[in-house]
Amino acid sequence: MKLTRLLQFLGTLTMVPAFAIPYVLQAQAAPTAGNAVRDWNATALAVIAADKQDPAMSLRTLTMMHLAIYDALRAIASGSSGRPFVFGGATLNTVPAGASHETAAASAARTVLLGLDPAQRPRIDAAFAASTGSSSVSAAGAQGSLVGAWVGTHMLASRAWDGLNLVVDYIQPPGLGIYQLALPIQPIAAYHRTGSGHRQHRTSLQ
Repeated sequence: MKLTRLLQFLGTLTMVPAFAIPYVLQAQAAPTAGNAVRDWNATALAVIAADKQDPAMSLRTLTMMHLAIYDALRAIASGSSGRPFVFGGATLNTVPAGASHETAAASAARTVLLGLDPAQRPRIDAAFAASTGSSSVSAAGAQGSLVGAWVGTHMLASRAWDGLNLVVDYIQPPGLGIYQLALPIQPIAAYHRTGSGHRQHRTSLQ
């Protein structure tokens, strides 16, 4: 999989004005054959369009999904070298070296998209079935599916306290030109102090 092309795509989105992002997403939403990353990118864009996500939410969805795909493949690579895979303080031990890359990527993408937009389950599950086919029932496919689901679940958990849905009330200052301090965001600060990085969760797929 050409992960460099993925990074190039995400880089182009960061240079697009916010008002133009929906048009860029629509233009790139057609699925392509033979590339799992591009196929899941098309699925994510279809989910974004159906959910009518704004530009900030769209970039968050795409970034989380693609990072999960990347980390799922890194987890399998770590298994090939006999090393455990660590994600945000959680440890995945004994990753099967023969796990299917395609199924791991599909499972990671599916897990993230379902976590972000469960209302789009029929579309997401259809994309998963199309991308994995009969390989999901093989031993390598089943192992890859477990790896991808583990990574996707931890990707969602790592962003659970990123302040996306935080509402900060605006307080009218007493006069013009008076600087107004932003209140500290306690849940986010607490998460970074006592988050999963301070707890080791060990999991084995064998």
